[in-house]
Amino acid sequence: MHITIPLILALCLATNNVHGQNQMVFEAPDPKADSIWSSERDAYCTARIGKPFPLIAEAQTVDGKNFDFGRLTHTTVVCLGFYGCHPCMRELPGFVRAAKDHPDIDFVYITFDAEKERKLEFSGAGLANFKPTPNYHIIHLDRAKIDRLKLASGYPTKYVLDKNGMVTNMMFSFPNIGRPLAEQIHEFIFRH
Repeated sequence: MHITIPLILALCLATNNVHGQNQMVFEAPDPKADSIWSSERDAYCTARIGKPFPLIAEAQTVDGKNFDFGRLTHTTVVCLGFYGCHPCMRELPGFVRAAKDHPDIDFVYITFDAEKERKLEFSGAGLANFKPTPNYHIIHLDRAKIDRLKLASGYPTKYVLDKNGMVTNMMFSFPNIGRPLAEQIHEFIFRH
């Protein structure tokens, strides 16, 4: 059975009648459905670990530089996200901070957002005046290419690549909101 993100959202959201008004509220997902989704998500990630990152060509950053996934010189963390994705926006400041803390690691943010939405996304994440560090790269790819390359099956999707462009770790949104984000990012990057 293939479960898609819209189906998961349908499982998680239900309409409640509150004081005569229909409102969308979050309800705990069905444990069986959550188990199926978790298994599918784990299988999706496991199938990519140890294989080349699907985007092996050069890609142009939003500031006009080339980033060649086929010729990496550092460990590289890739995060796919977009404006309106709340987990993406929650994690964005953590990855920006990690880029400052680890200048020997490249961080690549891939989004299908146009410039206007990217500005809203960074502003909404508390990064209105964000200027990328030399190791932080933002790449715009159209959604069709992201889908064709199967880069993401949910957002945010994150990869760690070694210098050979091989995927050493991959996951979707960080699961533990109670743990410090910096701690989760560090564990994700350095756990191989």
